[in-house]
Amino acid sequence: MIDERLLTRFFREHKASPGFLKVAAGWSLLALLFLLAGYGSVRVCPRWGSCEKGALFVGGKPFIITLLVWALGIAALRLAPARLPKPPSAADEEISRRRLRRAAISFPFCALTTLAVAHLFLLSPMILHPFWAYPVRLSSNLGFPLNQDSPLLMDLAVSPGKLLESGPGDLRQSRPLYVWVAAGLTRSLAPLARRSGIERLYGVRHPAFLPEIVLNWGLLTVAFFLFWRFLCGFGGPFAKFAAVLCAIPFLANDVVKAFFWTPHMQLFNLLVPMLGLVCCRSILAGPPLSHSRALLVGLGLGLLGLAYESSLFIVPAIAAAFLLRAGGARARAGWREGLPRAGMLALGFALPQLAWIAVRLVRSGRYSNVAIERDRNFVWLADALSAGAEETGTRVFSYSVLFLRTLWSACGPLVLLGVLLVFVRLWLGLPLSPSGQARRQALHAAWLTMFSAMTFLFFMGQYVERHSFFLGPILLVLCGLLLTEVLEASAGAVRVGITGTLAAVDAVWLVYQVAKYGPYS
Repeated sequence: MIDERLLTRFFREHKASPGFLKVAAGWSLLALLFLLAGYGSVRVCPRWGSCEKGALFVGGKPFIITLLVWALGIAALRLAPARLPKPPSAADEEISRRRLRRAAISFPFCALTTLAVAHLFLLSPMILHPFWAYPVRLSSNLGFPLNQDSPLLMDLAVSPGKLLESGPGDLRQSRPLYVWVAAGLTRSLAPLARRSGIERLYGVRHPAFLPEIVLNWGLLTVAFFLFWRFLCGFGGPFAKFAAVLCAIPFLANDVVKAFFWTPHMQLFNLLVPMLGLVCCRSILAGPPLSHSRALLVGLGLGLLGLAYESSLFIVPAIAAAFLLRAGGARARAGWREGLPRAGMLALGFALPQLAWIAVRLVRSGRYSNVAIERDRNFVWLADALSAGAEETGTRVFSYSVLFLRTLWSACGPLVLLGVLLVFVRLWLGLPLSPSGQARRQALHAAWLTMFSAMTFLFFMGQYVERHSFFLGPILLVLCGLLLTEVLEASAGAVRVGITGTLAAVDAVWLVYQVAKYGPYS
């Protein structure tokens, strides 16, 4: 038994330390989730995706190592000072009025940066038979994987009318907007690519290939632009440094590597979370939106959902932002004001979906969603409940373990970076809450978007890394916010050391991403 007096003394010593108990609780929860992912036994697998049954950890060694790491973290928290340093100047409240003027420079910068990083991935090693992909070789040293879903998407871009016919187009009938945009780009750009000879340079002679790669480039550029402006919007002299350091993992990751050079929808998993962050922050920080504008936001997200369904993941976050906008004494009034706007948001999101379903039913007599009907996305829990309590408990536990494993595989390094920055923040005597209102609103927007996305990712029932990396941009935004304030509070030599270390890590990470084998799909 642990002496009660020792526990009392322990917590008394850390009472004055800002955020100690919260960080200690979070650190402990993270260790428990890690042990659950390792020791938890998977007994049933989803219908879609790879799945490793059983437990990953065997014996007591992983438990002891995890316990030691947890204890070291708790011990490190003792270094947190009891007194807060003098807060930084009003720079943390600054929202630069020059942001809009600089956007004209930022967007071309983002476009060129994304294109440069994407071309670096052409140097990545290729195997003879990659999983769910065809190897495309441009030379002995250059190549990329063409996903096996891409030929159908390219054929639909040439003949979009097949979406309204029974046949192969049924597989993508829930994503018509992507096909229509790709068809428009193909008609506009394919003749130019053919006449200029660019089509021959990239190894795939299908007329829709390069136009859909241009679409990928546009999606990644807009996502990176929103990410860049969001981090630079923290204000202060070091926000841009943090944005630069966080930009490498935003662009150099498995999603960009596997899907930039193949017609596919996966790059929406970088764009949509940034849209969620921007919308939530705008609602929390700006003037109240009218009901008509809330409806327009919903319509926009609903249309985006006709390109890729992940826009559904951020709708609850935006609805929650409407509800939480007014707090304190006005909390009840905030709910009365927010509920109608949240309802208009949901209505706007549903209208494009219902309209497309109606069109499909009128033209072909049927509507199908392969992800729901074949893969049982979002309806697996209803299937389990119909099979009984034992099946429900087994499936929920197995899926929870799989969810934690894929989250760790996709976002583990970002989680570790965030934890390290939280520890450094406490060592510098900074409170957990950001110092300025604009930064606090950005933090709230990030948490809303993250919890909403995590809920939908779990209930979706497809536990693969490329889906779980939907949380990657959100974690990078949180890391950027932490890093901005850590750099502001650090002394000159410490600041240089932190910046230099992270820059070196970025360089190593970029080389590793380019040099490693896979992923190919």
